[in-house]
Amino acid sequence: MKEDKVVMTSQKASTQFDLNRLFRLEGQARLRRSNPQILISDSNENEILSCLTLQEERFTEVAPRAVFVGDSHPVPHFKEPDAYLELNRAMQKVLPTLFMAQTVGALDRGALPGESTLFSPLIPSLHRKAIANSKLVVSFHLEPLLTALANRIPAIFLSGRKTEESDLASRIGVPVILSQSPAKIVAEIEMYFVHYSWKKIDDFCQPLKDSWGVSVVETLSSKINIEKSSSSNVFTCCSISDANYWPFFLGFLENVRWASGGEFKIYLLALDSQVGQWVRKLKLESKIQVLYLKDLWNENEIARVQTRSVGFRAFSTKPRLIARALKETQAPVFYCDSDVYFCQPSRELEKVLDTSQDSIVLFPHLNDEFTPAQKDGLFNAGMIGVGPGAENFLEWWSEICYRECSFDDDRGLRGDQGYLSLVPVLFNRVKIFKGRNHNVARWNSKTLQLRWDSEVPEQAVIDLTTPVATYHAAFCDDQGVYQLKFIWDQVISFFSPAYKRFSSKALEANCLYQQRNAWTHLDHSLKWDQLQENWIIKKLFLPLKVERQFWFSKKGRRCLIAGLKVNQIFRSLRWLLNRSLKKGSVATKEDLSSFWVESNLKALKSPLEDPSKASKAA
Repeated sequence: MKEDKVVMTSQKASTQFDLNRLFRLEGQARLRRSNPQILISDSNENEILSCLTLQEERFTEVAPRAVFVGDSHPVPHFKEPDAYLELNRAMQKVLPTLFMAQTVGALDRGALPGESTLFSPLIPSLHRKAIANSKLVVSFHLEPLLTALANRIPAIFLSGRKTEESDLASRIGVPVILSQSPAKIVAEIEMYFVHYSWKKIDDFCQPLKDSWGVSVVETLSSKINIEKSSSSNVFTCCSISDANYWPFFLGFLENVRWASGGEFKIYLLALDSQVGQWVRKLKLESKIQVLYLKDLWNENEIARVQTRSVGFRAFSTKPRLIARALKETQAPVFYCDSDVYFCQPSRELEKVLDTSQDSIVLFPHLNDEFTPAQKDGLFNAGMIGVGPGAENFLEWWSEICYRECSFDDDRGLRGDQGYLSLVPVLFNRVKIFKGRNHNVARWNSKTLQLRWDSEVPEQAVIDLTTPVATYHAAFCDDQGVYQLKFIWDQVISFFSPAYKRFSSKALEANCLYQQRNAWTHLDHSLKWDQLQENWIIKKLFLPLKVERQFWFSKKGRRCLIAGLKVNQIFRSLRWLLNRSLKKGSVATKEDLSSFWVESNLKALKSPLEDPSKASKAA
């Protein structure tokens, strides 16, 4: 059978994908890699059964959580639309539950926006990882259930009526619940979860092992052999977090664990006491050293630093944090913001700093626009590397940040970052990284031609073919690559025992931003929330504040549609009024953004030209 290729061009186009189909494609691909001689019949049943190969590596430590896969069928299983929302809410009483939508249709039927809903068509592997780390999976579809079975996770099939899928689930031995009542469904789920038998499932998998080969479908309880990146050295890095940005650090931590093959040491600056408490829950004292402001400043200095906002405390203290790590390790140290994501092993970043020649490595912004290039400085302070010999630089950087750390465009101040432009002038053994595949971000995505690889799913590339090594998800790019980090943080935090749900506004903001790109109804409701806040409450002084959840019920949808229509009429009237009063066009400055990117691309390509041609031309 001809292998399908999934080409992901943009996050907007991704909304058409059915993740159940992507599960089947990945299952068949793994089957072929394990046994190239195997023939998979074209029947729908055999394609679905290939999902039994989808074993995934588990996270370091997980809390008991459930996954509920929504109904994506063309014809809804429940007659009452609000039944899906009731079931979603009721599942939370069994276990904290992640609602997983395999299509946009499933989002509209039963999802509530925020960190408890997962929809990631650009990165389907995170759906599989969420299933592999759960304690229970209930689903309206077989593909997620078979993935659960492959990872020895209890799986329960839901259906509002008898179908071919429900018959197949019964033959496999998966418990099947046929009902239209959310309360009855949840009661049965609790019963099955307590009394779950694996005998029928093991018996069913034996014929598959005989026909596919034992190497393909191992015993379901066996450990997963995932190829890990290994490094002979310990990867040492520094980062900073407070309670609000803690989910970003949790994602960074799990990502570093993978990238370093488990050989890492993190120096973490905790900006509040909660961070220290949560680190203790991780039981990684040997891997994470928590430092507070009082550990890095003396009594006189800390009084001045604490008068600054949380962000500027972090900027001011960053040089001292790095200096502390360098002093204790006497080995290369990399500082990374907690919104940095490793797409490749950490050894690729370690290669950037050659301690025989360099003590400092700086990563240029390569801005797509001239104005930010002027204001933000030449180099990004969210990623920096130092080695022995960088002590004088760190002392200078710390002193100047202590004296003044603020944003003032007129004076050229940009927190701790603007000062870095002087480093190549003031210090020796400074390397400016020109490989471009590290610290890729929205601010340079056009210059670097950031794209999803058309041949390799979930791999981001620059310059059409070069894989991204590290991505800095400080902002959202047009291609949706930021979701690598946004959704990773969401999934890691949901399953982490060291995170209190719904406690981070930063995580919620990231989740809503990512979900609204595919979920039109969420986009409408967020706009209505803004309308309430800015117009109804502030201008009309009406104490009206409707909870967002209301807009996803049947009644709420009708009210939202009516309200948006009224708002559209007012906007049209205002536009007509403004047009009648408009006297003439106003001259605007020319937008030079496209020319700036074009000049960047020419400059980056110039070193690749043949020097002999240049000499002849001269």
